Amino acid sequence: MLRIALTGGVASGKSTVARLFEALGAKLIDTDQVARDIVAPGTPALAQIAGQFGPEVLRADGALDRARLREIVFSDPAARARLEAITHPAIRERVAGISPGPAAPTRSSPCRCWWKPERSANTTGCCWWTATHRSSSGG
Repeated sequence: MLRIALTGGVASGKSTVARLFEALGAKLIDTDQVARDIVAPGTPALAQIAGQFGPEVLRADGALDRARLREIVFSDPAARARLEAITHPAIRERVAGISPGPAAPTRSSPCRCWWKPERSANTTGCCWWTATHRSSSGG
C-alpha cells in the first residue's frame, strides 16, 4: 500500500492536491480532522490536556477551548512541547489504525510533519504556490 504525506504552508494547495488524489480513487486521511477528533469531549487526550493546562482550557460544555489553549501554547515553547507530547502520540496512533485502501494521501497541518512521515508514509509531497498562482486560482 502506498501512503503519501502531503504537507505545506497555509493556502499552499494541500486540499487541492488531496482532492486530486481522491478523484483518482485514493482515500484521504485528514490529519487535521484526526487532531480535532482526539481532543473531543470524553477522550483521554482532552483529559490529559485539562490536567496539564488546567480547567480554563475547557469550555462550559466540556469541549476544548482552542482559543484559550492557543494563547497558552503559542506564547510558551515549553507549553507547546507539553501539548505536543499529549496530542502527537494520539494522532499517530489514530492514523495508524485507519485502514486506508490502495493508496492514501495524508494531509498534514500546515508545515508540520509531526507524525514523522518517514515512518508512516512511503513518500512525502510538499505543496506550495507562488503569489501569482494563488491570485490566479482564487485561493
